[in-house]
Amino acid sequence: MANVKTQRLAGSIQKALTQIISREVKDPSVGLMTITAVELTGDQSVATIFVTFMGGEKDEAAGMEALNRAKTFIRRELAHSVKMRAVPTLVFKIDTSFKYGTHIEQILQNLK
Repeated sequence: MANVKTQRLAGSIQKALTQIISREVKDPSVGLMTITAVELTGDQSVATIFVTFMGGEKDEAAGMEALNRAKTFIRRELAHSVKMRAVPTLVFKIDTSFKYGTHIEQILQNLK
């Protein structure tokens, strides 16, 4: 039962963060970014947010730096947006699954 609640809360956090970052964060370094997943710990004290950026590795580094600078603002806005007992600590990570999938696809194309 707690697992379903955690997944539902993670989905709500993902939707709220998408709106907060796209509308409220004014830093142009964030650029075009997509939140691919949100994972919560069992006690819901830490939320790991997986993000991807359009562009190269420079854009990723600048975007991650901008997100980390705005982390407290984003967390405060999240507290206003989503009804929860305690707002989790936000940890931003680059989602490498898309790059990995592209790499595997290239390998499979080379085998043909």
